[in-house]
Amino acid sequence: MHVAYRVWSSQDISGIVKVQYNSQRVLEFKDLSLEVRNTFMLNYSDLYYLWVHRYNKKGRVYVAYDKDFPEQHNVFGFIFIKLDKNRNIGYISCFYVNPQYISQGIGSGLLQVALEDLFEGEEVFSVRLAVYSNNTNALNFYERRFFKETYFIYPPCMGEDPNEVFKGIFTVKKLALSKGDYHSLYKESFLSKKGD
Repeated sequence: MHVAYRVWSSQDISGIVKVQYNSQRVLEFKDLSLEVRNTFMLNYSDLYYLWVHRYNKKGRVYVAYDKDFPEQHNVFGFIFIKLDKNRNIGYISCFYVNPQYISQGIGSGLLQVALEDLFEGEEVFSVRLAVYSNNTNALNFYERRFFKETYFIYPPCMGEDPNEVFKGIFTVKKLALSKGDYHSLYKESFLSKKGD
């Protein structure tokens, strides 16, 4: 398997949906009760519909794919970024790696591609995201990459604030990486690292 990264195409939707659905089921929402998962976790058909009709028009998506067989559209993971040009802030909206490929450098590669796009290609001074508090693997991943817990109001481009949507069920931690930390800490520490 040789992993490469590129901007997604509509032929990747099926692979993206599989990755998101499996990751949510196996990793992100695994600690929640079946009742809560059934209430808040979208089924495969609903996710597919959202990607076809809504998500694909609101930001940029990068996929990790099998470089040896690009025509098969084997998606190992993806990252969905958005840009608030009025405030020069980038957002990571969705970021998932197929559970069977965790700890193989795919997440690190996807994050690097997204951060380069936002910090090098745009006039962004901060990249922000939200992580479910129970998702300790994701929290550790971001903290090792110098993301810091912060407070921010969810902008309209990101939809509803998950802390409001899931109030009383679970909470979301909001994290950010500044442009200064990206240049002084992240790039020096993680450009050559593998394993996440």
